[in-house]
Amino acid sequence: MTTTLRAKSIVLCLLLVSGCSCRRQSSDTITLGAILTLSGENAFWGKNAQNGIELAVDEFNQQGGILNKKVLVVYEDSKSLPNEAVKGVQKLISGDKVQCIVGDTMSSNILAVAPICERNKVILLNFGVAAEITNAGDYIFRNWNSSTSDAKFTSQYALHRYKKFAVLYQNDSYGVSSKEAFVSELQKGNAQIVYTGTFERAQKNCKGLISFAAGESRGAGGVGRRESVETAQ
Repeated sequence: MTTTLRAKSIVLCLLLVSGCSCRRQSSDTITLGAILTLSGENAFWGKNAQNGIELAVDEFNQQGGILNKKVLVVYEDSKSLPNEAVKGVQKLISGDKVQCIVGDTMSSNILAVAPICERNKVILLNFGVAAEITNAGDYIFRNWNSSTSDAKFTSQYALHRYKKFAVLYQNDSYGVSSKEAFVSELQKGNAQIVYTGTFERAQKNCKGLISFAAGESRGAGGVGRRESVETAQ
C-alpha cells in the first residue's frame, strides 16, 4: 500500500474517533492535526501522506462530513527534523486544540513527539518503522510495518543467496532499529556479519563506505529499503 493510500486509511479511522469525541461540541467542524515532513530531505514522503489525507477529507466532506460537521485538517511542517516536529505538535495541541494527529513519516520525529501526545492524551496515528514505536504509549498507533517485521522478510530473502554480509545503516532511530532487527534475524540464520557501518541521513556520497565494506569481504550481500543505501539494512 502506498503512503498516499495509507494516509487516507489513517484519516478515515481518526475521523470516526474524532466524530465520537466531538458529539458535544458546538463547532460546525471537526479539526484534525497533521505533522508531516513537507520540506527538507524527506518531503517526498510527507507530501504523499498529505495527498492521502486530502483524498480522505474530500471524500468525507462530499458525503456531508461526520455528524453533519465538516472536516478540517491543520498541517504543521516538521521539516524532516525532530525538534521541528515537537514544535509543530505542541502548536497543534495547545493552539489548535486537536484531539487526533496524523504523522509523522519519520521514526525519529515520531519518537520525539510521542511523549507529548501520550501526556496530553492525544491520539497519534503514524507511519513510523522503528520498533520502539510499538511501545511508545497507549495513544500512539501506526499504520505501517515495523522494522522487526521487515527484517524477517528481508533476511529470509537475503539468506537464500548469501551467508556473509556487510551491513550499512542510517544513523537515526529508523536505521538503528532496522539494523538491529536485520542483524538479529541474520544471526538466527547462522550468517556471518563481516562489517557494520553507519552513514548520516543527509549524506550524499556513500561510495567510500560501500567500497570499504566490500573490501572487508568480497561477496558480502544485502538488502536495501527506503531511506537506505542499497546495500544492507
